Amino acid sequence: MDKAQIDFWRLVLERTKLFALVLVIVGTGFSITLCGLGLGIYLVLLLLQIFFFRKENIESFPYYQLFLALFASLVISVYISSYFFISLRGLWKYMEGFFLLYAMIDILRGRRVLRWVIMAYLAVVLLAAWDGIIQDRTGHDLIYQRGLLPYKVLEIEPDTDEYIYLVSRITGPFKHSNDYATFLVPGFFIFLSLFIYGVKRNKRLWVLLSLLGLGSVGFALVRSLSMGAWVSLFAALVFFSCLFRYRWLVLLVLGLVGVFMASTDLAGRAREILSMNYQNQEARVILFKTAHRMVQDSPFFGLGLNTYSEHFPHYKPEDYRAAMYAHNAYIQIAAEAGWVGLSLFLAYIGRLVWLFFRRLRGDISDFRFVFLAGFMAGVAGFLVNSLFDSCFQSTQLRSLFWMLMGVAFVLAQRPENFETAERPS
Repeated sequence: MDKAQIDFWRLVLERTKLFALVLVIVGTGFSITLCGLGLGIYLVLLLLQIFFFRKENIESFPYYQLFLALFASLVISVYISSYFFISLRGLWKYMEGFFLLYAMIDILRGRRVLRWVIMAYLAVVLLAAWDGIIQDRTGHDLIYQRGLLPYKVLEIEPDTDEYIYLVSRITGPFKHSNDYATFLVPGFFIFLSLFIYGVKRNKRLWVLLSLLGLGSVGFALVRSLSMGAWVSLFAALVFFSCLFRYRWLVLLVLGLVGVFMASTDLAGRAREILSMNYQNQEARVILFKTAHRMVQDSPFFGLGLNTYSEHFPHYKPEDYRAAMYAHNAYIQIAAEAGWVGLSLFLAYIGRLVWLFFRRLRGDISDFRFVFLAGFMAGVAGFLVNSLFDSCFQSTQLRSLFWMLMGVAFVLAQRPENFETAERPS
């Protein structure tokens, strides 16, 4: 092939990889299948690129030495597992996240592509928020026709023995309200970045779009009644606010909002989280202690990746009937991969976050600064939320996290002139 044909097929390859990435982004909000399909297409295309085109076009994996150490510890956890093939699937789940991180770094070259990806993500967040709003109004979401999730029982009808629910929770396109709220929190900060940048650059359409997004996501978060998501939202808001001027005014407003929220159903949710009643489905302290016993039995490399549910019946209290996740992503990782796996996993994430923080310089008229702050706040919210839910064990949420990390890496690591650099078209 001559140079013109090579350039043509390279362009086709790049555009198809971008399409695969968009499939993953849509999948984070609506479908596990789309997450897997998009990533599978990308990996096939990456192999074709490596085989047919020059290797200098291939991006290097960030901090690969630390990643290799983590990978080695995960392989040991698979090897010592009593459920080898289940743990092998667990290893693939970890690799999916790292492949997606690499895909974002590989594909997002140039401001135009980056903007399209950010807008695609915001569109998915907005659609997911409105799916929950419609569910709240009609009783069923539009995508899967799922009903509201019962929360508080008011009374039982004497004639029909049917429950009347005082409060219900929306789930949107997700199976559970907590997963739904976890998905929405990072989107809130990207809409907030869009609002700040739109105001500074006098882009009225961006301002209107961001206000619509903030209002929709905010309402959906309130109706999800997810305590973990709200704690993570406020923690990330404090972090986000400290990066800008007028931070003390913002922090004061956040304090007043926190006092108001304490009078709502979310305060009741906080008390339930600390409940010691075994029959309570939110008895997370009991779940935490159960997972801790698993860690004690195999502290270094865990009981085996992806085997928490397999071992849970042998460690739970006898009168605890519900088989649940640990509701703490970190203690669950420690139970499955041991303290070595958890430490290396967090070290890798921490190394990337430190890079983001060191590059966080600029003002609110700087596209890179404002959106890097937004994506960092989204990452911070996800990490805080993982203290209350098994976020890394969900395919959609795990894909969302590594997508956020990938975009943040591009914003932090690309040369200063990347805003005008575009691939040949």
